[in-house]
Parts: sequence; structure tokens; C-alpha cells
Amino acid sequence: MHKKWTIAFVLLLLMVLAACEEKETVKLSKPTEPSSDEVIPKDQAKSSLPPDLVSEKKAEKTAVETMNKISSTYKELGEEYEWENESNPADYETLKKALTPYATSSLIATKLKSISTNYYCKECNMSFFPDVTHLIRFKLINNHAGQFSISAIEPISKEGSGGLTIYMNFKYVNKNWKLNEWDEVTYHQKYLNITADEYIEYVKSINPSSDISYQGKTTRTNEKGEKEEILVFKENNKTYGISKNSSQRIDDFKEDEKEEKEEKDFNLKNIQKVDQETADIFIEHYLRDLTKSINTNKFEHVQPYIQRDSVLWNDQKQLVKMLYERDIREELIDYSVLDVESVSEEEGEAVYTIQTKEVISITTNGQSQEKEYYRTYTVSCSNKQLHLTKIESL
Repeated sequence: MHKKWTIAFVLLLLMVLAACEEKETVKLSKPTEPSSDEVIPKDQAKSSLPPDLVSEKKAEKTAVETMNKISSTYKELGEEYEWENESNPADYETLKKALTPYATSSLIATKLKSISTNYYCKECNMSFFPDVTHLIRFKLINNHAGQFSISAIEPISKEGSGGLTIYMNFKYVNKNWKLNEWDEVTYHQKYLNITADEYIEYVKSINPSSDISYQGKTTRTNEKGEKEEILVFKENNKTYGISKNSSQRIDDFKEDEKEEKEEKDFNLKNIQKVDQETADIFIEHYLRDLTKSINTNKFEHVQPYIQRDSVLWNDQKQLVKMLYERDIREELIDYSVLDVESVSEEEGEAVYTIQTKEVISITTNGQSQEKEYYRTYTVSCSNKQLHLTKIESL
């Protein structure tokens, strides 16, 4: 009996030792983690990283192609599914799937989703995307690995749309450049300041065979009473102007007006003598800048024409403020210089009187009325410049 217990004890001891040995063997044979090269192959790892900084040409190409793809996606899906705002609204999930290759998820979920609710209005005449095919002045304004921003301008078309500065931001997502956001700023907020070469580039992008040439520039007083620069072009034997600020086309522009104004601007810079022509130039500029001062409450527009710190200086400054505060606005309709007379001549200074007839449109409480005035201006000529010293009504 004792022998049997001894054998059983030995067998039990061997089993325990075998279990311990097996446990230790499992611990030692535990596999190590694979290297990063084994998890992501080298070629795949490299292609998933953001690219280096983009060139301006690459940024422009990406912006144009991506925006065109997004706008064409809306158009093509709408035609395929016959979407219409009221009777058959757009299916956002279908749009979302189709837009994913071109736009980030945040843009799709916000601006692009909002556009889908109005895009398929048959009666509406709205522009939802910038006309990137005819954008000009592309500038790379922010450039980082995996993200860049670009700006461009969209001149005003013949139909009246445009006059915008466009800003677009792109991100590198899933091995593709995607539009992340865009914004549009009108020329009322930020002037385009378009150049002659840029406008010709714009016209040529619409019609490459257009025969357009730059003729020069002048200025005009706009509806706000402000002077703005006008660029003059001849296209297919027709002359017209465009506003440098907005690119708005001015079809009733007359070539003779342009040449006359350029000559006047030139003569005013260096007055050699005071005659009928010089007086005409001086009075026109004074009257136009006076109305500008009244309409904007900015005396600095007219002050260069007046003898500084004179009685007239103070009177005109008070007049500008008073008329503006009373909501009185003026516009020069017509004027003529009736007579120029030399009053006195001394060394370094000559005094003249200038008699005029003026037609001014005065607007008060929304009602406009043209009034006729006859005035005599006394001017002092020194250092090749004219300054008003007295104004009398006849």
C-alpha cells in the first residue's frame, strides 16, 4: 500500500513540473510587434503623406478643375434624377457621395448641403459657384504642406454678374486635393483695381478672336459723388469704358470726353497762364470736387482749390458740413465760363476774376430740382497754381 502511494506522489510531481515547463515555454515564445514597414508598405506610406508646397500654376489648375467638377456634379445629377425644389427635391445622400472626391466632409455638410436646397429652383436666376473658367489674377496667398489658399478676381460680365474677389482653401485628404472652403467678396467691400492687361485677358478668355485694344484712361464722378478711374477700350470698332474699381462696363462712353479730360488733367499740374481754357479747367474741377465734398462730408476733396486759412476756406468748410447734415446732395449738370478778367499783377502773384453760369441738381428729401447760378470767382495765381479767394453770386 505504501508503495502505491509513493508511485502516485511521484506521478503527480511530474505533472506539476510539466505544467510549469509548458507555461514558461509559452511566455518565452510570445511574438514581437511587427515593424512599421511591415504594417504600412513603403510605397503606400509615402503616398499617404501630404505633398510638398504647391506651385502657383498647380494651385490655379487645382482650383479651376475642382470647382468645375463640383458645379458640373450638381448640374449632371439634377438632370439625371430630374430634381426640382418643390416637386422632387435633391437627395442629399446622393449628392454627398458624388461630391466626396472633390470637397471635404465639412464643406459638403455645410455650404454644399445648403446650396442643394436652392440650386434646383427652375424659376430662380441665381449664381451659386464662381465662374472659374474666366477668373483672372490668380494669387497663391497661403501655402503649407497639405493645405493652400488661392485668390482670384471675377470681372463683371455683360449679364451683370461678377465683380468679385474669390478666395479658395484646399486640403490634402485621402491622397487628393479637396476644396475645403471658398468665400466671395464684392467690389463694394474690396475694389478689384483691375488693370488694362487683366481686362483684355478676361475678354480673350471669353472670346479669343475678339479684337480689343487699350485706348487710355480718364476719370468720372460716380453716383456717390466720388471720382473713379475709367479704362477705355476699343473692341470690334466700338469704344467703351470700364470702371477700374468694379470692372463695370460703360457703353455710353464718348472718346472725345476721354481726350478732353486727359488734356485738362495735364494742364492743371503746371499752369503757365490764366486764360479762358485754364479758367474752364479750374472751374470744372472745383465744382466737381465741391459736390463730392458736400455728398461725402469730406472737405479735403475741395480744399486744394481754396486759399488756405482764408475767410472763404472757413465758409466753404462750414457749408460742406451744413449741407451734408441737412441731407442735401448736389450734382453738377452743366457749367460755362462767361468771362475771364485780369485784376492785378504783381511780382510772383496775379489776381483774376472768372464769371460763370452753373446748372446744379439739388436733392432734398428725395426730391431733385435743377437750379441755375451766375457767380464771380476771384482767384490768385502764384507758383503756377490757382487758389480761390472770394466767391460772389450775381
